[in-house]
Amino acid sequence: MIDIHNHLLINADDGSQSYKETLEILEQAQHDGVKEVIFTPHYGRYGPYRKTQEELNQLFLDLTRHLTKDGITIAFHRGRELFIDKCLPDMVKEHSLSTLANSHYVLIEMDQYQYPSFNDDILYDFKALGYRVIIAHPERYQYVIDNPNFCLNWLNAGYLLQVNQKSILTGVNHHLANRMIKHGFVSFVATDAHNKQLSMNFKQLYDSITDSADQRTAEILLFSNPQAVLNDQPLINQEYFPMHQNFLRQYI
Repeated sequence: MIDIHNHLLINADDGSQSYKETLEILEQAQHDGVKEVIFTPHYGRYGPYRKTQEELNQLFLDLTRHLTKDGITIAFHRGRELFIDKCLPDMVKEHSLSTLANSHYVLIEMDQYQYPSFNDDILYDFKALGYRVIIAHPERYQYVIDNPNFCLNWLNAGYLLQVNQKSILTGVNHHLANRMIKHGFVSFVATDAHNKQLSMNFKQLYDSITDSADQRTAEILLFSNPQAVLNDQPLINQEYFPMHQNFLRQYI
């Protein structure tokens, strides 16, 4: 299994702040069969998370060196979770910000409450430059909660969706997240692990997706599609279809 979104790079953002915590989380992940992990610290031009790639590269090298000494055999990769901003496409093109594992896939976070129309222009700019956009945890955004079919705008434009582990297992949007999977909206499920409270529970996650959908879906979301990101290859096309109005009324 492969995790493409987490915040376990120490002192990089609001995630793990200690080596002990990251080590314990990754020991459990390794026990659960996790083979590869992409660290994705936050970037936001106007927020507190603006570390340079050089700073993050040093944190990455320091952490992975210690993890190897302590028996962690997981393969680690660099990445970034980028908060939507008009500057992003050019910064990624100039290598000022990381893609996922040096691929053409970029992980983009949206504002939780507002979706201005110029966001579509930014996403299109990424596509025009040859990047594949993955939208992080859409099930947390209020405009998706209010109308899950909002996701069709992204899907029809060729963008991909990544749902969080917590939303599948115990989150307040559990029903929505699982319905999004059943309707083919979701291409990835990742942990978004920050600490031991928001940790990695891959075995439980795999079993939950298998129970609510099927084993093939769990394999695609947790292994096949993340592997395609690492290989910088396109995903296998998947069908998606709108949520019916009766579900939307029941959900809302």
